Formats: sequence, C-alpha cells, structure tokens
Amino acid sequence: MHDLPCSQSFRKHDCFPKPSYHERWDLIQSFTVTTPLLFSGAITGVSRAELDLAASLSSGQVFRWRFDAEAGAWRGVIENGYALTISQGDADTLTYELTGAATDADARNAVRHFLRLDDFRLADAAEAWASADPHFAEAWVSQPGVRVLRQDPHECFFSFLCASVAPITRIGGMLQAVSRECAGDAWGAFPSASCLAETSEETFRALGLGFRARRVAEAARRVADLPPGFLASLRTVS
Repeated sequence: MHDLPCSQSFRKHDCFPKPSYHERWDLIQSFTVTTPLLFSGAITGVSRAELDLAASLSSGQVFRWRFDAEAGAWRGVIENGYALTISQGDADTLTYELTGAATDADARNAVRHFLRLDDFRLADAAEAWASADPHFAEAWVSQPGVRVLRQDPHECFFSFLCASVAPITRIGGMLQAVSRECAGDAWGAFPSASCLAETSEETFRALGLGFRARRVAEAARRVADLPPGFLASLRTVS
C-alpha cells in the first residue's frame, strides 16, 4: 500500500523539513509577549502647598487623566509612554505605580520629572510671584498647590492646537478621540506625529475637532518631518 500524497498525509515529517534550532527559537520568540515591568513606590515630604495633585491634574494643563474613585488614584500617561497611577495621601506622601520604565530608579525619576519636584520649591516661588502680582496673590489664596507639570512635549503641542475656544472637557474629548482613532486607545500613549500625519483633515473633523482639524492635520505633517526630539529641545529655548 502506497503512502498518501504529501497534501493528504498526516505524517508531517514526510512532507516538511525539520526546522533548525535557530528556526525553532525564532518561532518561539515570535509568540513571546514582553510584559512591561511594573514599579511601585512612594515619594515623601511633598506637602499640598508644594503640590495639590488633584488640582494640578484637573487645572486644564493636561487633559487625558482620569480619577479612579475606587482606587483613590489618578491614571494617565507621561513622557516616554509610561503609564502612571498616582495618589496623594494625608501624610505628605505620593504613592505611585508606573509601567514602561527599565528600572525602579528610572520609574521614580520619571515621576519626579513629571511633577517637577526637583526644579524648585513652589511655596517660595509663589510667595515671590504673589508679591509682584496681586491677581496671582488672590488666585493662590483660593487654590494653592497648583504646580505646572512637565508634560510630554508632543502631546502638549497637539493639546494646545485643540484648545482654541473649547472648555477643558471638550479638549479632553477631542484628544481621547484622536488617540483612539490613531493609536487604538483613548487613554494610552498619544499617537506619533507620523500616525497623525496619515490622518486626513476630514477624519479629524469627524472626530469632533471642527475648525481645528485643518490646523492639526497640517501641523502633524510638519512635525513628522522634524528631527526626533525637536519639540523636547524647545524646553531649553528662552
């Protein structure tokens, strides 16, 4: 009795060559999913005069942060696409969890960098500003602890373009819609300039950007042509 043709045989070794060690390893690697490391920690000695976390995150300078009432923590994405969950306790302590960093030290530094905790003492600066500007003095009394955050410059730039004649909630809605359309996640890392550049003005309009759609589409194409890190380099320009 003859063997079945190769297309009908169940004896695979008769039909296909045995893969080499390297081919088997490549196949295994192709199915391997790298899970981002999760780092957790606490930063102590941060009074609410230095940082009111809730007020800072909801003040209209960042727009894709949400408060998880059950966890009592804020969730968002900071520079380099790191996902951050952070809360502020009653004992001048910030507790955080961060994914995306390579080491525990990198995670801790990323949180401090975002909150600008090593830049200056806000209470001292606010006192000087208040003495120079009575309007600031009045605002500071009503809402102390609002700290300017060090945002991802890429998302900050496109947030600014969406902010024309729009309340905070609408700005957030536009950015979430753009992120969902271009990156598949309304709350994940903001889409790259190259991804945004491939999105048409009509699509941006359909996402609710209105008259801002043309500006965002044009800016995305221009930013995509810039050298990597250009927007971040503007931090050093006075």
